[in-house]
Amino acid sequence: MWNVSNGAELIDPETRTVRPGVTRRYTPGLYSDAAFDDAIRQEASIRMGGGNATTNYYLSLGYLDDQGYALNSSYERTTLRMNVKSQLRDWVKVGANIGYGYSRSKNNGQTNGSENVFEFADKMAPIFPVFLRDNDGNFVADPIFGGNQYDYGYGAEWCIWCHVFKDHIKGNYGKFSYKLEGQQGYDLDEKPSAAEIELAHELNAFVSKNFIIANIEAQHSFDGYDVLFETGGAKHIKDSIPFIYTVDENGIFLHDMPSTHELNALEKKRNGDDWYRGYNRDVLLQELKKLLN
Repeated sequence: MWNVSNGAELIDPETRTVRPGVTRRYTPGLYSDAAFDDAIRQEASIRMGGGNATTNYYLSLGYLDDQGYALNSSYERTTLRMNVKSQLRDWVKVGANIGYGYSRSKNNGQTNGSENVFEFADKMAPIFPVFLRDNDGNFVADPIFGGNQYDYGYGAEWCIWCHVFKDHIKGNYGKFSYKLEGQQGYDLDEKPSAAEIELAHELNAFVSKNFIIANIEAQHSFDGYDVLFETGGAKHIKDSIPFIYTVDENGIFLHDMPSTHELNALEKKRNGDDWYRGYNRDVLLQELKKLLN
């Protein structure tokens, strides 16, 4: 989105704002603009009535077509009412009242979570683009459904790597199940050998003895970004997640660890016959040891 190569070139740690002179490669669209639009509501009704000294009648017919301002929503309704009364004799009075109604609606996701278009559009930060862009900032065409491809981002993968790291340093192994907020669950199945299990315990023992782990949730924690700036970590943020770094005795940035994007050996994609995506514990242990030097 910005014409910079990394986060350090984008944010000024002193002002905590975008550096002067930094330009945008493109301006991301708003999810509210994609989710809501002007819509046409058409409504028509006919009413008539009359009668004479002995008979009265009333008839009404109504039709409503509301296309809905929310994406993929509409409401259509047809109503009919007829009423007839007649005094046949001084002692005989008859009447009939008929009513008919038919409606149908198209409702977009309205439950709690990301499938609710109102909640999604309200909570999605404007820095996240709606549509996928190439390196030059141009839209990427959708060859299947037409139009432009949506930008699903890499948030799920980034969150998974953070979860995997947390489980690994706890000494866990085997099957990892994660349920991201408002999203589907993810299962990572591992078939660890005896050596891998021993390494998991060794990793846990090393981290427990040498580290105090602090999780910084910049998106969900009010002061998450403040921690990055106060520790000086914001200067070193790269285009890769998770961002793991250590601080000195004064709480100032000291060293950071390569991510899976920078160190291919750190990532372990397959183990046995089942798909597994996680860290190579041996490489992870060595990288964590380097952070102490």
